[in-house]
Amino acid sequence: IISSLTVQLPNIQDASALVTDEEALVVYRTGSKQREETADQVKKTAASVVPRYYHIYISDNPNLMQSIANFSSLGSNSRNVDQLMADTIEEMKKSPQGNVSTDGKGKKTEF
Repeated sequence: IISSLTVQLPNIQDASALVTDEEALVVYRTGSKQREETADQVKKTAASVVPRYYHIYISDNPNLMQSIANFSSLGSNSRNVDQLMADTIEEMKKSPQGNVSTDGKGKKTEF
């Protein structure tokens, strides 16, 4: 659902998403030069789908799409899956993460 909604946003050509029991990872391809604004829109889209307590990580680095796809063949008991997930998240954090307010007070809320 997150991927389908994300590609409907302006300037988004492609998107991949991975949802775990507490995280949502979204990688998207965009032609927009407004990276922060686009990141805000993508994060808001993901936040509209998952429970509020989820940590949402986004990236506009299309090279990470394959990393997200690779998780589909792994199970929660797969060797090193937690470390692979942590490494992917750290790489995603190098991209703009958006300034999304979810507390109703206009303050930036970290996901």
